[in-house]
Amino acid sequence: MTRSILEKRASTVMFRFLTSNSRSGVYLLPANVCPIVPAVFHKACVPFEFLDVHPTTLALDPDLVLHRLRRGGCAGILYVRTYGGIFDMEASFCAYKKTCPGLLLIDDRCLAMPQFEHSGGCADLELYSTGYAKFVDLGWGGFGHVAAGLHYERKPVTYVPQDHEHLVAQFRGLKECPGHFEYKDSDWLDASEVETSWQDFRAQVLVRVNASTAHRAAINECYRRCLPREHCLPEAFWNWRFHVWVAEPQTLLHLIFAAGLFASSHYENLIPTFGPGQAPNAALLGGHVVNLFNDFRFDLTRAEATANLVATFLKNFNQKPYPWNYANNTTN
Repeated sequence: MTRSILEKRASTVMFRFLTSNSRSGVYLLPANVCPIVPAVFHKACVPFEFLDVHPTTLALDPDLVLHRLRRGGCAGILYVRTYGGIFDMEASFCAYKKTCPGLLLIDDRCLAMPQFEHSGGCADLELYSTGYAKFVDLGWGGFGHVAAGLHYERKPVTYVPQDHEHLVAQFRGLKECPGHFEYKDSDWLDASEVETSWQDFRAQVLVRVNASTAHRAAINECYRRCLPREHCLPEAFWNWRFHVWVAEPQTLLHLIFAAGLFASSHYENLIPTFGPGQAPNAALLGGHVVNLFNDFRFDLTRAEATANLVATFLKNFNQKPYPWNYANNTTN
């Protein structure tokens, strides 16, 4: 049977899963992953390599993964559901495990809607988050469903909040002034005890799922109505935030903030700052997407103002449309 794990952070679940299930070889990571992920792998002393993403899923390219697995020396895969888009990947997951027996597969669904049971697929860990700015935002919380036969040990880990703040500041500095990330281990990982029971946590999240779903749907409809479809990412990616494709994201972000509103850019290509590799799709994605908020930090009035501003920007600045085909962008 699968085992459900609750921690203060999803990064803690990932760290403890990695350290509890040691394998020889590298993990394959998408080049557009959050910077905290390579930090987790460094802390767990698990080597990793970056691969590019596929235009349909914006997640790891299956052909690149299989090609790398056939070369040997792989311990696992971290498959990240970019922007919370859930696609049926079971055929690919099974192919990975057939190609590389003993391979461990982490299915990172931290930006997707929380699910309290394992999907029944072949992932060894299905990972969710209820931390800051996630689909359900409790301000804390990460949980995962660990497949039968795998270990999960809660060895003590010291946590110093200032160390976490220093790590985040290091990430910000690299974004403002690109360089090479040098990991120095510290007590940045919050692995302190959770004071809420699994049952109470589950009840809290389920209450908020419906409210979050309704709120996001209303704001997404506003964006959909106001913005030209050819500049919007496919609907499969609308659950976490609403994403628009622009040629000059920093110019648009400046205009949005100058109007007293806010938006964000995310998922920059981590190559070469965090490691070597080639990832043109991840670079293209990270350099052209602006994320419009649809959570409880935004209401319809702000959403409409933002949508109108973005629509004017797209019209006046002759922006190129989203470059990848919509045909296969369907959710599972």
